[in-house]
Amino acid sequence: MGMRKCYVCGSIEIANDAPPGGALCEDCEPVREHVVSMQTGAGGTRVAVCRCGWRDEFACGDHDGRKRAVKLHWFRVLALALEAD
Repeated sequence: MGMRKCYVCGSIEIANDAPPGGALCEDCEPVREHVVSMQTGAGGTRVAVCRCGWRDEFACGDHDGRKRAVKLHWFRVLALALEAD
């Protein structure tokens, strides 16, 4: 098994309390509450849905677009957390 990296920014500095399947660094910790699940939308589209209410719809098979959109959502969460500090 390779070295664990933060799934948001790629840092190898993983938080001490990070669960095995949820590697996050200390800086990306605010993302922990933003779990994104995939659902099937109308017409077979794929819909990424976050607990906070964020959602985005994709054509089935657009894995790169979905991955970019979810990461962008997480980066916005981090930006808001930094502004709040």
